[in-house]
Amino acid sequence: MNSISKVGLRTFFKISHLWNLSPNEEVILLGIPNREILAEMRDEKYSSDISEETLLRISYILAIYKQLNTLLPIPKNADQWLSLTNSAPLFNEESALSFLLKNPDKHLPQLLGYLRNVI
Repeated sequence: MNSISKVGLRTFFKISHLWNLSPNEEVILLGIPNREILAEMRDEKYSSDISEETLLRISYILAIYKQLNTLLPIPKNADQWLSLTNSAPLFNEESALSFLLKNPDKHLPQLLGYLRNVI
């Protein structure tokens, strides 16, 4: 695995911990086939390079994390926001996390765009 993949995965798992994501949620957000691969990635035992799609998803997650911490400068509030029910039309009375999990490829860029235009 190349160094960009390693750094990206380490960062993803740090954010995942802060957001209290379950392994199943991590699998869905990363777009990987199963929890066995997830465990190899977490333990840095995954020998293949991660896909461009997974790197793109990680980049969106990092940008979302950064934007949340800009908008909500108290870290606890920023980390909890994703799991809170949201009344904004984009989320349809669900949490942003539920929204993301339905279609990460489509919804990761939508959520980032939403957060960038909140002000």
